[in-house]
Amino acid sequence: MKVGSMKVVMAAIDFPPHIIGGEGVFGEKMADIFWKKGIILQVIAPAGPDTQAFDQQKPYRIHRVPVLGRIFLTRMPTFGFQAGRVLKRQTWDLAYLLRPCVPQPAPCVAHFHTTRFSEARGCLRGKDLVAILANALYIPLDIFFARHADRIIVLSKHMKGDVETVAPGCGKKSTVIGNGVDLCRFRPDPEKRAPWGQRILYVGRLDQRKGIMDLLGAVSRIPQVSLSIAGNGPLQKLIAERIDKLGLKKRVRLLGRIHRDKIPELYHTYDLLVLPSHYEGFGLVILEAMASGTPVLTSDACANLGQPVFRSGDVPAMANMIQRLLSDPQTLGTLSRIGIQTASRYEWDAIADQIISVFHQTLEPQQWETRS
Repeated sequence: MKVGSMKVVMAAIDFPPHIIGGEGVFGEKMADIFWKKGIILQVIAPAGPDTQAFDQQKPYRIHRVPVLGRIFLTRMPTFGFQAGRVLKRQTWDLAYLLRPCVPQPAPCVAHFHTTRFSEARGCLRGKDLVAILANALYIPLDIFFARHADRIIVLSKHMKGDVETVAPGCGKKSTVIGNGVDLCRFRPDPEKRAPWGQRILYVGRLDQRKGIMDLLGAVSRIPQVSLSIAGNGPLQKLIAERIDKLGLKKRVRLLGRIHRDKIPELYHTYDLLVLPSHYEGFGLVILEAMASGTPVLTSDACANLGQPVFRSGDVPAMANMIQRLLSDPQTLGTLSRIGIQTASRYEWDAIADQIISVFHQTLEPQQWETRS
C-alpha cells in the first residue's frame, strides 16, 4: 500500500463567511477536518465582501472566484466556469466537488447535497412554477456530472434513488453519507429545558419548497399551539400576510435570520421542531435539534432518522401529529432521548472518515493514506 499525503482540491459554491444553507456549514466542517487529518487541501469558493479576514484564519488555501448574482441560475454557471479555470492551474490527486457544477477532471468525487430533479419535484408540490422551470433547466447538467464522476456521494437513500432515476446506472457508484452535527455546540441542557408545553419551532429558509404555508395551515387548526419561525427568504412577506389572514399574529412569531451562535440556545426553548418540506436533501436542522434534545417531526420528504413523519403536503395529518405529540409529554421525552442517541452517530469526524474512505476507493489502486 502506497503511503503519502493526499492532495485534494474542493470546489464549494456555498462556503463561509457567507453561508446560504446547510451545504456551507458542511463544506467548512469537512475542509477543517480534512486538513487536521493530514490531507493537503485547497478550496475554491465564491468571492465576496469580508472574505479576506476569514480566509487568513484557515490553514489551507482558499481560492476566491467571482460569481454573478445570488440566484443559482447565474451563480452556478459563473462559479463553474471560474472554478474550472482554477482547477486547470492546480495539481491534485483528487477533485471533491460539493454541488457539482464544475467541469469535472479525473479522478473526481461528486457530492450531491441536492439534485435539480428532486428540487423540481419539491417545487411542484409547493406549486412554485418559476422554480420548477429554473430547476428543470439544470437537470441535464446533473445527469452529465453524475455520469462523469468517478464516485458519487449523496445525503440520503431517497436522493440515491433520484440519481439513479435521472442517470440510470449511476446509483451503483453512489454512496449514502448523511450530514453531520457538532456535538459540542448542540447538546442537551436540562437546566434550560422548560417543562414540555405547546411551543413549536421552524428553522430554515423561507421558500415554497420548505412547506411553510402548510405549517401555518396546520397551526391554524390547533388553537393552543404557538409557532416561531427562524429564517428569511423570498416568502417572508407572503408569510406575514398569511399569518395576518389566518388570525395567527398572537401565536406565530417571525424571528428572522438567527446568527449561527444563537441557534443552539434556540432549540432548548421549544418543545417540537417541525420541518414540513416538500423536498429536503437531508435537513441539517433535524440533527441539530435531536442533538439538543428537542423532539422532531418532519414530512416524509426529509431524511428519516427515526423521527415521526407525515405525508408531505398533508396539512390535516401534520396538524393531528403536532397535537398528538404536544399532548403527550411522555412521548416527547422518549423522542428527546432517542434523538440524542441518533445524533451521536453523526458526529462530524465520523462523517469525514466516511468521505475519506470514498476518496481512497476512488484513488485505487494507488491506495493513498492520510497522515494520522
